[in-house]
Amino acid sequence: MKRHLANLIILTVFAILFLVTYWMYSVEKNNLQKAKLSIRGYELYAQERYGELSEYIEKNRLSELKYLLIKSQERSFQNDFSEATSAFNLGNYATTVDIIRKILQNMPPQKQDRYDDCLYLLSLSLVRSERWEEAKIELEELAEMQDSEFQKRAIELLKEVYEKTGDEEKLQELSKRLEGNKQ
Repeated sequence: MKRHLANLIILTVFAILFLVTYWMYSVEKNNLQKAKLSIRGYELYAQERYGELSEYIEKNRLSELKYLLIKSQERSFQNDFSEATSAFNLGNYATTVDIIRKILQNMPPQKQDRYDDCLYLLSLSLVRSERWEEAKIELEELAEMQDSEFQKRAIELLKEVYEKTGDEEKLQELSKRLEGNKQ
């Protein structure tokens, strides 16, 4: 009887050890799978494939990589803005307009302080490409921004656009507004 009891205890201990080992194996297998998913997320980030990264993080529920989405939005903004500035400097205003419009549509919340920079570059590109009506809309919005460093330049450019388009009524209205602001 003692022998059966000893065998039963030994078998129970081995069964418990087997279960603990299997449980630890399962946990490590899941951790390894999660690590592989995370590494793939980092690869997408490093390759600047931000659209795929966003979908990948959501699909695989990788909450630990959410910070990469913010960084990728910032990086994408910087890349696009640099590309738009280069296109503008090369005189490729149509490309600049397209890029800036894309930026304004997808502008991340943490970059809203750069909204007026983008709007001014867009306006300037529209003026240089003689797309007067579109330029008026953008410049009027920029001229209304009280805290923008581009407000004065936008107003001057808006006056120029009104002169080129022969919009005397708007030109006089703008001149009156400027005189009212000076007083």
